Amino acid sequence: MYLTIRPYRTADFDAVTLLRWNSWKSTGLVLAEAEDLSFVREMVSQKITCGSHIHVVIAAAELVGFVAFYDNKVQQLFTTPTMQGNGIGKQILDFVKTQRPAGFWLTSLVENGRANRFYEREGLKRGETSLHHRYGPIVRYDWPSPLDVLAT
Repeated sequence: MYLTIRPYRTADFDAVTLLRWNSWKSTGLVLAEAEDLSFVREMVSQKITCGSHIHVVIAAAELVGFVAFYDNKVQQLFTTPTMQGNGIGKQILDFVKTQRPAGFWLTSLVENGRANRFYEREGLKRGETSLHHRYGPIVRYDWPSPLDVLAT
């Protein structure tokens, strides 16, 4: 499947918001705020206004994924639920690796086993677990591992 990753455009807002909302719902996790589309719209707006670098993934003229990062933190990485398992997430993660060659980190819900298995399979190192004020237990993932950086 041929994908294009390009910078976010204002016209992408509704598609990004809907993709993120549908992706959250597809996890089956109970997240009251994430199930509310207006909450997701506000969250996406905040990422834009705080200066996050947002890139979207296009396949056959359809937005099928996006990533938002700020400095060395990946804040959001989502693919449309109907396209999960088709390598889109891997291509997004590989893109982030090229954009942040010195490394980056992200967090994921402890309960989101599918995402966590994906991050570990793609070489991110599982780190500490903490408690997020809204979502509960989260786990940190680093690329490369802080231990890998110290070894060089």
